[in-house]
Amino acid sequence: MQSRMPAKIFFCQLALLVILIQVTPGISEEQKQCEAGFSEPRYAFSVMRKVLERGRILGKVRFDSCSGSSRSLYSPEDTRFRVLPDGTVSVKRQLTLHTGSVSFVLNTWDNAGKKHSVPVFIWNEREQQ
Repeated sequence: MQSRMPAKIFFCQLALLVILIQVTPGISEEQKQCEAGFSEPRYAFSVMRKVLERGRILGKVRFDSCSGSSRSLYSPEDTRFRVLPDGTVSVKRQLTLHTGSVSFVLNTWDNAGKKHSVPVFIWNEREQQ
């Protein structure tokens, strides 16, 4: 009986190896299909007032870097705004929406170093009525 145990272990290991070989290509195919980018082609956040105070949270953007992390480093082209690594967009310093809206481009980079940009619009809902 003891001489048959190593044969059973060998066949179990062989079966496990075959399963792993079959599963591995599926995983790498999924990773190849992932395309880094923002979840939306543009973001629009509405506010109810003309003056936006420092620290006001406007909304959230989402960027998929295909790394499994939901955090990215963002660089807004308008310095009056900041975007936290989790995608939260907030007012960095007080501003007034004189024309009822403001827009800026938000940039981030994926793991391969490719730059991704998306337009962000903030508009005063009361001014647009």
